Amino acid sequence: MTMTNEEASRVAKQIAGRAVIDWRDACGKLSLSDVSEAQAQMDRFEAIADLTRASLNALIDSMDEDLYEEPMIAAAAMEDAHEEAARVVTEMIDKGMADEGYEGAVYRVMDDEVLPALEGAADDFEAMF
Repeated sequence: MTMTNEEASRVAKQIAGRAVIDWRDACGKLSLSDVSEAQAQMDRFEAIADLTRASLNALIDSMDEDLYEEPMIAAAAMEDAHEEAARVVTEMIDKGMADEGYEGAVYRVMDDEVLPALEGAADDFEAMF
């Protein structure tokens, strides 16, 4: 059964709302001083982005191109934010910053770069709806 554009738009807003809630929850729980723990937490961001994209993809046949394009761009931005955050975290680990004594440096990078980028992705995604 094909949904009307209004129904599809409502479902897309529900998907987006859930994604933003989950993403912000993950941001709130992100370890800012333990880079090893932060690396493990990157999987949650990836799962949220993947589920959001898959859910929106399921609506593609039910939505006008105009309604579909912007949410997919925003979903891709969430994926990009996750990939960049994961890259920065992995880079810190590769530099040995998972060792004791680097908590302050890890915190600065996480608080100044990683967390704002992840939070910004949620803000941008939410703004699409």
